Amino acid sequence: MTPESEVADQLAAVPMFASLDVVDRRAIAKAARVLDASPGQTITREGTSANDFFVMLSGEATVSVAPVDDAGPIEVGIVRPGETLGELGALLDTPRTATVVASRPCRLLRFDPDALEAVFANCPRFGLALSRELAQRLKQALAMKNELQVDLLPDKVVLAAPDVTRLREYMLTYYSAALKNVLKQHRLLVDRRFPAYETTFTLTPEEHAQWLDLFATSNSQMPFTYHTTVGTMALMRVVGDVGVNFRNLMHLKCEMGIAPGHPMEAGQTYRLASQIEDIIALRDDRVALVCASRVYDAANFRVRTYRDFFVILNLEPEYVEALRAAKSYGRLEATEFQGIASREPQLAGAECIAINVPEGMGFSYGKVSGDLNLVHTTKLGAKIFGHPRPFIQGLCTANYVLRHLTPVYGQPSALRISFAKRVFVGQQIELRHAPHRFEVCDAKGLLLAFGDFESQPQGA
Repeated sequence: MTPESEVADQLAAVPMFASLDVVDRRAIAKAARVLDASPGQTITREGTSANDFFVMLSGEATVSVAPVDDAGPIEVGIVRPGETLGELGALLDTPRTATVVASRPCRLLRFDPDALEAVFANCPRFGLALSRELAQRLKQALAMKNELQVDLLPDKVVLAAPDVTRLREYMLTYYSAALKNVLKQHRLLVDRRFPAYETTFTLTPEEHAQWLDLFATSNSQMPFTYHTTVGTMALMRVVGDVGVNFRNLMHLKCEMGIAPGHPMEAGQTYRLASQIEDIIALRDDRVALVCASRVYDAANFRVRTYRDFFVILNLEPEYVEALRAAKSYGRLEATEFQGIASREPQLAGAECIAINVPEGMGFSYGKVSGDLNLVHTTKLGAKIFGHPRPFIQGLCTANYVLRHLTPVYGQPSALRISFAKRVFVGQQIELRHAPHRFEVCDAKGLLLAFGDFESQPQGA
């Protein structure tokens, strides 16, 4: 088979040329030139002059545009086999509107001005095929332009810090927001760029003392998750903006980073900045939501980082399909969220710390942290949502781990914890630990949570 015949056969799979017969496709293949591009090679560059266009025969390339500020390039699409690029610039003699870089080894068919003239002269039906392609591309370009104009607008939501010390007023605010999220239609909105969420808060001496009392420690530098006093309300705002019903949200795991030598101190003011990092399709009825948060001190030094992973259950399949089709999401691998609930204990012979979870721990932790979800605080609320009794918050379990492993291994620099099963109030749990690893099990050895614990270097 001649090179022209081979390329002509490949062109049959390109929508733009599919309606042409084999004679026309061979004429096109003869006039154009095959170009190979290795990963990382730039095929077109935004702003440069354009007098040619390409057909992707094999491989894959990313399409990006320059941002309006000093941030990095914004990826807006992917070119796959059978797709074309650069037609508008070549025909209208306008600068490139995007940069295209090969992400895999690519083979392209390049049409320079001479090739275009030859094809137009020898293959009249090529003009009709190209006109149809341009009409479709123009439609897509207009839609993309509108989408980018929305996405690139500065969009930050500043949330007021709640006063958890005024419990009755806070509970009214909390349950009003929670009720809206529980009663709302359960859907997933991915056709938008979500804002950043910011809150400034002060860790008062009274709140700090309540955290220490709750977990029975006098260590004032204990690295508890003090940010949850504002993070809880921020999470409800995120859930509302995403469009899902709060009762279908399940905390899967949390990753914490703790800056050495920078404990959060009573009386100091901090800023919490949160944003949606990714949304990943898991099954036809569920997705994972990843939220990233940073805590900065008054000098704008980042003292804490958090990544929280949630599962959103019971979605209609069309919402998950829309997520899969969205270009802005699905960067993380779905495998990162699998196997947590089915994991078996691995530290049966390790050292063990027994912890008694009080009957009222869900409510007690809720008063300190602000997380007063009814499934944690009342028996009736737990039963309404299908649970035999209240269970403590995921971050309450994480704080138990911090409380008991910090004296053993020293101040942590990182904690990663996955929540396999619920920790119910009134039960005794076991914190099994070995260097850098831990598990939380119930009295029968059932795994409830697990993760790893990294300590700061000595002297930090």
